[in-house]
Amino acid sequence: MKSPFLILTVVFFSLLSYAQIDTSEQNISESKVILEDIQKENYFRKGSINARMGLVQLSSNKASSALQLNSSDQLPFIEIAGDTRIIKNWGIALTFQHAQNAMNSGTTNATSAYQRVYQLGPIYKYIMDQNNIKNYISFKVQYYMMQNNFKLSNPQLMYAKQESGYLLGIERSIPATELIDLQGGFDMVFINKFKSESILEVKNTGNGLQFHIDMLYALQKNQRVGLSYAISAFFNKYTQPDFEGRDHHTQTCKALSFMYSYLF
Repeated sequence: MKSPFLILTVVFFSLLSYAQIDTSEQNISESKVILEDIQKENYFRKGSINARMGLVQLSSNKASSALQLNSSDQLPFIEIAGDTRIIKNWGIALTFQHAQNAMNSGTTNATSAYQRVYQLGPIYKYIMDQNNIKNYISFKVQYYMMQNNFKLSNPQLMYAKQESGYLLGIERSIPATELIDLQGGFDMVFINKFKSESILEVKNTGNGLQFHIDMLYALQKNQRVGLSYAISAFFNKYTQPDFEGRDHHTQTCKALSFMYSYLF
């Protein structure tokens, strides 16, 4: 049996410890503020919305321009991209880009000429550091389609009027400092449908590569601005009337833009 002295000692020190705990209303309020700050720091884990505005330059491996959009074949564009989590690390992502020939200088294609790119499909995002959701790696499998209403400057030249297929992509985001984040992505595109106004015989299948890198500055915990650079190249084979065998067609897009990112 425990001695009465031991029991009294335990009770005394228990009461003493409880008395040292600040149970005042002010302390409770301060604790609630700390908890709210923690929640604000981590609540935007569901997804993101990114907007880009800038210039995209279109070109091909032919010496002369197949489109003659303007003197530099550059188009102002806007792009909206977003992803949202659905189940655990799995979610869905969407990208839409619209480029308009607003810099027309009276050449083959008027200001009504445009190009649009669509990407849609599932995404898997793994956060590398649970204390910083901007440190992640993601994988995606998406449907890809590009379409435009461009007119060829010469029917013997080549540029895709419409192409579609699917892509496999990876993206990595790294917080460089407390205020600056770096993002980079790489996609492999597999084309299974190709359409052009060219008189050259083109294979429906092709492939492409897409790469982008972003540098972002944190305005707030969930809002960032920065610069983005992207380049893509697509490859197809075609037959020329005076050439035995197949030649290669390459068309590229280079884009430099201002970027805004919102986390939610």
